Amino acid sequence: MRVKVADMCSSDDDIDILLHGTSEQRQKLRKRQGLRQDEEETSSEDEFEKEMASELDAKMKQIEKHWASGPCFRHFMNILQLVIHTRM
Repeated sequence: MRVKVADMCSSDDDIDILLHGTSEQRQKLRKRQGLRQDEEETSSEDEFEKEMASELDAKMKQIEKHWASGPCFRHFMNILQLVIHTRM
């Protein structure tokens, strides 16, 4: 996997470690940067899930509103009333 230096570096110290640091320092930097990227991906996934849940809720409300105002709902209510009256 290729990582651009600009994507990996967050400060001048990080650049200095990449250019002049020991292999151990560079390895620690890569691990630290990897953790930051994982956190960013997790937060963007969480945001995506929230957006999808919001869209789903809005669509379900729209469907429920349409269904409740349509002839199918009235027909269902009439049948329900007949069932209730026949059981009494």
